Amino acid sequence: MKITTKDIIAYLPLDPDFKKEFEEKLDTLDPDRRLEIVDNLWLAFDELFELKFQENLRSAIERVSSNEEEVGADFYKKIRQETRKEIEKEITEKSTTHNLSAIREKLKNIISQTESSLKSTKAEN
Repeated sequence: MKITTKDIIAYLPLDPDFKKEFEEKLDTLDPDRRLEIVDNLWLAFDELFELKFQENLRSAIERVSSNEEEVGADFYKKIRQETRKEIEKEITEKSTTHNLSAIREKLKNIISQTESSLKSTKAEN
């Protein structure tokens, strides 16, 4: 899965209203400011990934200690891949929810505009 900046915005634990406003304004920023913000978003994502990896690593080490899992040559690589899959799944879920919310908002606006048009048409007749 290719992770995009918009995926990261949806994934990060930010206020939903802030995410919406931020996403709308991101494309209108000057290139230098946009690059600075995008770099910081990726840094935040990397930090969250590393925290999740450490959490998964601790859990795996506990499983090794209780003989539920064995340490192989690719132990860390396996944990890192599992962490990536877990985060990708969360991103997919959050992006889908975020996109559905955006679609609902657009439909709500279209319905509102349609109702306004119908009312003004009836008022003219």
